[in-house]
Amino acid sequence: MATRELKRLRQRVWEGEQSWHYEALWQLTNGDRVLVNIKRNAYDSQSHAHAQLFSPTARRWNTVVSLPITLLHCRELNYVTKNVRPSVFERDEKTLLDEVMVVLDLPESQ
Repeated sequence: MATRELKRLRQRVWEGEQSWHYEALWQLTNGDRVLVNIKRNAYDSQSHAHAQLFSPTARRWNTVVSLPITLLHCRELNYVTKNVRPSVFERDEKTLLDEVMVVLDLPESQ
């Protein structure tokens, strides 16, 4: 099986009401697109971490992986933290992408 590398197309972090949001759009060499979305809220129950695959035929995002915030490193992040950088979420992003690769039966991300 040929190695499928990922290319990040976009990455952003923003602050919402009592939350930090992280979003990154990735593209596989075959053209598939994966969207990573992590929300760290003041409450674990209002936080999430998802990876979605875009379906061009249905023109929608389909969730491939969803992990509980309690398993992620960004859990330590607090909504009162200032100037959060994307790097705070990148370990969790890699975890999500690795899970996507398992589901899609592709080699893990580098």
